[in-house]
Amino acid sequence: MTPALKSSTPRMSLDDLRQSALAAANRPTHAATGESCAAGTLVSPCGTLRITLAGESIATATFRASEDPIGNAFLELYCREIEQLPREEAAAHGASYVGFRLLAGRTLGDCPGIPGPATIHPALGMAEKALRALRPAWRTATDTPGMPPIERAEFLELPAAWLTQSADERLAALRAALAEAIGSGAMADDGLAIDRIENDIRARPVRVTLTYAKDADTAALPAAMRRIEALLRQKVAPWLEVYAEERLDHNKLRRTILIEPRPPTT
Repeated sequence: MTPALKSSTPRMSLDDLRQSALAAANRPTHAATGESCAAGTLVSPCGTLRITLAGESIATATFRASEDPIGNAFLELYCREIEQLPREEAAAHGASYVGFRLLAGRTLGDCPGIPGPATIHPALGMAEKALRALRPAWRTATDTPGMPPIERAEFLELPAAWLTQSADERLAALRAALAEAIGSGAMADDGLAIDRIENDIRARPVRVTLTYAKDADTAALPAAMRRIEALLRQKVAPWLEVYAEERLDHNKLRRTILIEPRPPTT
């Protein structure tokens, strides 16, 4: 009988992750008190999230507490995470940042399906949806007077020069910009690699996916992603959106990691 191969990456159960959130959110400071809101506060349609803006960034974030202490813990951590972030970055990545910090270099061992925010805890998924639901409100609130509502730069038609490039050409430009920045010492090599570029929900090729190793320090990923996104927006195209996922091992032998011993052959 062949013994099972073991993964060297530390693992964390879903229950342990949720208990870590409960401990990390000790002494919450972002639970909303009362039903009244200050002028300029944006309230999500479900009433769960309240934010105020300072220019293009989120100034403050609070949540409406429920009777679920673990759910409240995730909402507290989410509000802490998105404060001071650019609002579009917060909407796109804020919930993932919470998960990265809690995992702190470990992988989720017993999570059903893809470990997205809603799978980690429904409250985290709800918070992500609540913030994204506020996009129409904040775009209207910050439009320049006299300008058509809501057509901000990140949602305009992309230049023909970008759209007519092949996927390989776009990838080559992205990878060259990152390699140049690392080679010149302008940016540290954080172990993130540019894997692909995909369409967003408007069928625009703007979603850049980075990959990281299984043993990467996931607590450091949000800052590394922000640095790379800022670099790519400056050097290649200002409309790019950066996401990250664990790098797949394409070696079939190494990828065969079993929890139980293999059944005997007959």
